[in-house]
Amino acid sequence: MSCSSRSFVVLFAFLFGTQAHAHEGEDHGGVPAVVEGDAVVVQADDFAAGKSEIRYFVKDGNGKMRELETPAGMKNPNLITGDKIRVKGHVHKGKPDAILLDEQVQGLGGTTGTATGSTAAAVSGTKTALAIITEFSDATVSGCTDTTVAASLFGPLPTTSVATYFDETSRGTVGITGNVIRVKLPRTMGTTCDSAAYSGWYNDATTEASKSISLAGFTHKIIVLPANLPCSWAGLGTIGGGRTWTKYCSNVRIYAHELGHNFTMHHSAKEGQAEYSDYSDVMGSALVPVNAPHSAQMGWTPATNILEVKSSGTYRITSLEVDSSAAITPQILKVFKEDTNEFLYFSLRSKLGKYGATLGTEYADRLNVHRFGSSAEPFTRLLGTYAGTQTFSSSGIGLTVTPMVLNGTTMDVQVTLSGTCIRRAPTLLVSSMPTVAPGQTGSVNVSVKNNDSYYCSSSTFSTAATISGVTVTRSASSLTIAPGASASYQISIATTTTTPVATYSGSTSVSDASVSGHAASASFGIIVKTPTTKGRGRYK
Repeated sequence: MSCSSRSFVVLFAFLFGTQAHAHEGEDHGGVPAVVEGDAVVVQADDFAAGKSEIRYFVKDGNGKMRELETPAGMKNPNLITGDKIRVKGHVHKGKPDAILLDEQVQGLGGTTGTATGSTAAAVSGTKTALAIITEFSDATVSGCTDTTVAASLFGPLPTTSVATYFDETSRGTVGITGNVIRVKLPRTMGTTCDSAAYSGWYNDATTEASKSISLAGFTHKIIVLPANLPCSWAGLGTIGGGRTWTKYCSNVRIYAHELGHNFTMHHSAKEGQAEYSDYSDVMGSALVPVNAPHSAQMGWTPATNILEVKSSGTYRITSLEVDSSAAITPQILKVFKEDTNEFLYFSLRSKLGKYGATLGTEYADRLNVHRFGSSAEPFTRLLGTYAGTQTFSSSGIGLTVTPMVLNGTTMDVQVTLSGTCIRRAPTLLVSSMPTVAPGQTGSVNVSVKNNDSYYCSSSTFSTAATISGVTVTRSASSLTIAPGASASYQISIATTTTTPVATYSGSTSVSDASVSGHAASASFGIIVKTPTTKGRGRYK
């Protein structure tokens, strides 16, 4: 990237309507900072160099943007734009617009985001985009008229456009419509990617556009800039949110790629190879329908067409390019890879549809295998494509998968899986002691997490609770919990008017009668105090 880290700070301030000031001469070293606000995550794509850059920011209630920086040994935040977060750290000396994190970012609710985006909300409905073609006194967006830009973005079939692309890859669940406006800024473009250039381009372009059209109501805004823009990136897109930038006015793939970031998708790459190296997905380097993990993530392959495999057998799958409503077998097989805490995705790809027809022979009519969901990185990774008697294997979970019979748009797949069940003691988390007056009833909540390994069956835990001097009842006598999942029960603690003032402690436990030692216990209690006469809810 030709832009420095500092220029990126200013870039993101510009992108989101905030000014970043250096505050020269002021000492900000070591100043503690706690900020609550909205996460902003932006991806810059340098396709020519095969690399990208991603930045994380928090935008507070006053619109102030601060970059989030992680110290050595700490993971990058697992965020998408729009997450409500609290960050705690220290302001850098001489860099007041950045916070060095002291601890992991705390989520406060809002959009669900992860580093992989694997739990992001499904994407559907009509998206409205405004493309602002931005020109300068010394630089124009050449080779594209407003009409050709509109055709690239919104043209109907048989046009190659962003609209027809997403209609096909989403199986008709996502529509793209919108408008195009051209603005001429009465100044030069400049020769650098510095803060003045970025903030000037953005502010002037949106100001000019707003004179002719209301910017409200557009879910996505696309800034189309001259091709000779003095920056190495081809496009920018927020991960989540709705803003993209490009300097290639007629490149449908780049438009679609950056909108893919808006939809919370990250990149697609081959295992061990450079970024963008997976040509079976627009988030790699080809204008073809998205791969299996991205289709599942976006909700474009419905859950009813995804089979989570936990045992050996022969499974028939239907091509990912077939409309889901016409598929009579699963279109995606998922196998959990417990040793790396991610899923393997198995799919058949076919040369079907306007965009599927351009799928490369490396992928078409072959079993495509991806991994996705690791907290270590947000990409989908292509592990390989297989045909004939070629076999994929993963020794960590005792898995082999072999494509057996290809019959047009279906394939029979032989799966051998020896996933091991390891039973582990559950974990109990008990809420704090309630305080009541004699004659009143208090309650505590007990959360139970099943810590068994993934390939175990669900466990049924019996609950128990004992305490002397008061009466206890449980909301559930047993809980059936899947591996990795949690459930809870409540303990009601009743006192009488003659119950002595004291602290009462007891024990609660869960146990699985079918597995020896598959149990856990924890303490709980209640505080009985005499109320004061000063007010309700106060105790001596």
